[in-house]
Amino acid sequence: MSRSYKPYPKYKPSGIEWLGDVPEHWEVRRLKTLCSMKSGEGITNDSIDHVGKYPVYGGNGIRGYTNRYTHDGEFVLIGRQGALCGNVYIARGRFWASEHAVVVSMQNNHSIRWLNFLLFAMNLNKYSTASAQPGLAVERISNISVPVPQFSEQSTIATYLDHQTARIDQLIDKKEQFIKLLQEKRTALITAAVTGRFDVRTGKPYPKYKPSGIEWLGDVPEHWEVKAIKRSFQVVGGSTPKSGDPSFWDGDIVWVTPADLSRLESKWIGDSGRKITLKGLASCGSNLIPAGTIILSTRAPIGSMAIASKPLCTNQGCKSLVPNRNTNTDFFSYYLSICVEQLNVRGKGTTFLELSEDELGAFESISPPLPEQSAIATYLDHQTFRIDQLIEKTRQSIELLKEKRTALITAAVTGKIDVRDWTPEAA
Repeated sequence: MSRSYKPYPKYKPSGIEWLGDVPEHWEVRRLKTLCSMKSGEGITNDSIDHVGKYPVYGGNGIRGYTNRYTHDGEFVLIGRQGALCGNVYIARGRFWASEHAVVVSMQNNHSIRWLNFLLFAMNLNKYSTASAQPGLAVERISNISVPVPQFSEQSTIATYLDHQTARIDQLIDKKEQFIKLLQEKRTALITAAVTGRFDVRTGKPYPKYKPSGIEWLGDVPEHWEVKAIKRSFQVVGGSTPKSGDPSFWDGDIVWVTPADLSRLESKWIGDSGRKITLKGLASCGSNLIPAGTIILSTRAPIGSMAIASKPLCTNQGCKSLVPNRNTNTDFFSYYLSICVEQLNVRGKGTTFLELSEDELGAFESISPPLPEQSAIATYLDHQTFRIDQLIEKTRQSIELLKEKRTALITAAVTGKIDVRDWTPEAA
């Protein structure tokens, strides 16, 4: 993968602005002269199962299975609608192509694998129609001019890219697995610290433990309390001003929803997608909750959380935990982060689960003395910061590998590098 490839000996103008010059012996042709493009066939959700004879392909791969098929062979599929519009992959064998995919059938004397890489490099999403639900403009794509080498060269380019992208994908997969391990280590560290498996001040277990009385929690240090959340916090619900009154909206007051919490990457929140006015706040009988309050989503989903960095309010999909004296918010934020499964168990509802104010208030928590809460929170701030930094660096390296992958594909299919003499490296 580190080998450098030279350009072709001679080039000519392609006459296409996005493409620039192409190798002198390549053709420039419209896509419709190489292949045909047709939308897949509609299929109901009832006809798709977890098991079946034939895969059902949508905009991003397999949606499920069915007992019928629409195609048999090797085809390029392109995501046709929505966020996956322009996504490109190959499907082989017998399968059902749904209406969310465009099926590309290759003409003779052209490589389907080469075309797959070419279409990927074209970034087809930019040809989607602008609407609330973007759709692929198939006719427009069919008329795009593209660089076309001879079949033998197409095959060499495709084989080269199969080999090189597989190596890059393996590296990406290893890094993603490393991130998963780091996240598991992070969770395990938080769990051990906040449940007293070891004393963060000494690095050793506590001298004595006692039964917590909570099955999932087990034993806790003998001097720690086990008590309901409402004994450490005031639980405050949220509300929503009437949507039809414009005087209630677009003010300066942060109004947090579960969606705002789900998008966060920080443990702090001080902004929201929508804001309300003082009039809007007063209209629904709400009050601002103070900075340092834990904001917890209690429906759709249960368990997203952050700490308020400034006075704010929430909608009814969130509950605010306003700390009492002798309560370290950071400690309890770490504690609640390991309790998401248990909080969901206490949720009720048919359309979606919701955790009530009473259920949250009665939820069992462990409470070390305040100096230990602070010590645990400080320890975890330091340790999780180091892990989070490593995760972020690894994510950045994954993005660089993805960029390298895209650049390599683009260079090969547009003739910027000559791989005709390429042979696989010895193992």
